[in-house]
Amino acid sequence: MENASKALVIAASILIGLILLAIFFYELSYVSSTTKEINANMKRKEILEFNTQFEAYADTRS
Repeated sequence: MENASKALVIAASILIGLILLAIFFYELSYVSSTTKEINANMKRKEILEFNTQFEAYADTRS
């Protein structure tokens, strides 16, 4: 009986550890995708700011 209770405690510890690892990797992937999105938005903003300098000349060929 003593071995069975130890086995259940070990199994529960392993299960909790796996759940914590899954949560960690989920959060890591979420932060990574958020960082990629922020970087893409910053790049779009930089391109937009650069292009605004030249947009004034775009319609002057008439």
